Amino acid sequence: MLELERSLKVLFVVGLAIAAVSAAAIYSIVYSGGGKNSKIENNEPTNVYYYGEQMAQWNGDNWFIVAGPVWTSGGVSRGGFLTSVSMISSTDGWAVGFYGTTIHWDGSKWSAIDSPTTEGLTSVHMLSSNEAWAVGGNGIILRWNGSVWQEVQSPVTVTLSSIYALSSNEAWAVGGNGIILRWNGSVWQEVQSPVTVTLSSIYALSSNDAWAVGYSGTVLRWDGSNWSTVNSPTSEPLYSIYMLSSSDGWAAGQGGTILRWNGSNWSAVGSPTGKSLYSIYMLSENKGWAGGRFYGLSRWDGSNWTVAQSPVETIYSIYMLTSDDGWMVGGFIGE
Repeated sequence: MLELERSLKVLFVVGLAIAAVSAAAIYSIVYSGGGKNSKIENNEPTNVYYYGEQMAQWNGDNWFIVAGPVWTSGGVSRGGFLTSVSMISSTDGWAVGFYGTTIHWDGSKWSAIDSPTTEGLTSVHMLSSNEAWAVGGNGIILRWNGSVWQEVQSPVTVTLSSIYALSSNEAWAVGGNGIILRWNGSVWQEVQSPVTVTLSSIYALSSNDAWAVGYSGTVLRWDGSNWSTVNSPTSEPLYSIYMLSSSDGWAAGQGGTILRWNGSNWSAVGSPTGKSLYSIYMLSENKGWAGGRFYGLSRWDGSNWTVAQSPVETIYSIYMLTSDDGWMVGGFIGE
C-alpha cells in the first residue's frame, strides 16, 4: 500500500500517466523542478507534495547523505531530482537534473554552477576536468570547457536519455524514437538506428564496440560500421547498461530485471528485488551496484545480487570511483 501511494505521488509530480518509464524519460519529457505541487479540486489545493534532490556517498562501509547546494536563479528556486552523476576523481565530479541543474563536487562540497538551459538534463559524462557532456529534453546538448557549460547544436528535438564520450573527437548519445547521435569532434550527426523505441542508456568500449539498451528489452550493438539488434531474453524496458569488456556486460531495468552478457549471449540473472532498476555500475566481475525505485539498492558480490540499504529514496544514477568511494543521486517525494 505504501509503495502504491508513493507511486501515485511520483506520477502526479511528473505528470505522467504511466508507471513503466525510465528515469531519463520521466525527467526529460515532463519535469517540475524542486519545490512543491498541489492537486487542485474545486479550485482548492488538496495534497501538497514536496520533492527534491538527494545524493549519497559510499565510504566502503556505508552510504550516507551528503548535502547539496540550495540555490536560486532569477529569484526562483531551481533544483529537484538529480538524474545523473559522473566523476573523474574523488575531488572532481558533476551531477545534473531537473531545470538544467548542473552541480559540481570539489572533494568537500557540491556547488551550483550556472547552466545555459532550463531543460531537464538526463545524463552527464566526464572526460576530464576540462571536458564533460550533458544531454536532456528537446534534444539539448551541453559541453563543459573547464570554465562554463555551453550549448552545442543538436540535430534533433526529441529527448536525449544518455551520453557517453570516448574522447574529445568521439561521443554517442541516444534517446526517444530510437535516436542515435554521434559526435565527430566538430558536429553531432544522426546515425541510422535499427529501432524506433526509446533508447535509455549507451556505453562505448571503443570506436568499434558500443552498446545501447531501451524499451521492449531492446539491446543494440555497434561494430564500427552499423548498429544492429542483439537477442534479448526480456521484453521489459531496460534502463541502464554497463560493459566491463566485450565479453562481460550488464543491463538493468523494469521490475528488477538484471541481464548479463558473456561474450555470446545475454541471459537473465537472479534479482533480489521487483523494484525497477534505473542504474547499474560495475567495478569488476565481482563487484557492482544497481539502484532504482523506493530505496531499491542491490549489490553484486561475484555470485549473487543481494539487497543493500540506501539512504536515497529513488536512485537514478550510480557512479563508483573505487570499491571505497562512490556516489548515487536521485530524489525524494513527501507531503
